[in-house]
Amino acid sequence: MKRLTKFTALGVAAVVFFCSCGQNQSGENDDMPPPFGEQGGGDGLAMYYEPGVKKIEGISAEIADFVSVEAYDKWSFENLLTEESEPSLTGHANLYSLLKAFKPDENAVREMYKKQYETMSEWADVDASELWWFVLTDEDFDVIFTYDDAKVNERFASEYSVFYNGRLYSPAWVYTHSIEDYRAQGIPAELIEEKREMYDKIPFVREARDALDKKIAEYSG
Repeated sequence: MKRLTKFTALGVAAVVFFCSCGQNQSGENDDMPPPFGEQGGGDGLAMYYEPGVKKIEGISAEIADFVSVEAYDKWSFENLLTEESEPSLTGHANLYSLLKAFKPDENAVREMYKKQYETMSEWADVDASELWWFVLTDEDFDVIFTYDDAKVNERFASEYSVFYNGRLYSPAWVYTHSIEDYRAQGIPAELIEEKREMYDKIPFVREARDALDKKIAEYSG
């Protein structure tokens, strides 16, 4: 129980860190205003910061069976998610980057998650298929355990993120980086343009939304 509590606490620490980033953000592009107001981004912080879907960004407490608390502590705080994180799932702490860093036994990890889903399904009194947004399938693990970053980035890309040339650009990356950065990465303008509807779902303050729309329009024009 002590191990599980430790891992849960780290998740809380990460949320606090995200909130502080949202409030004090200048990023790579100093012309962009802070994206969120005094109330913070709320649930929108995950949409904004996390390049991957929930089931890959989250780390189960039971992973403590495979990684010591001390090693996890050190690794997680060395891989906090910020606007400067590498545009890839390897650039911050999440399930994939953890598995790639520590290489636990593949079959043991699959079995642990299978048991966890069965327990959750019984507890919630629903079929496991209804937990699709959370459940990692056998096919998901097949891709994860290739440890091919490009394949994993593509499979687990958030609907808010831009996937291009094997990399994964979160809304935070797009917001805080400049048009020159977009060009340096070779990102086609249409890939960013097509995410504008998704960006509208992120609770940006009006000034931030207008600045982002202007930057995307300039890049697309």
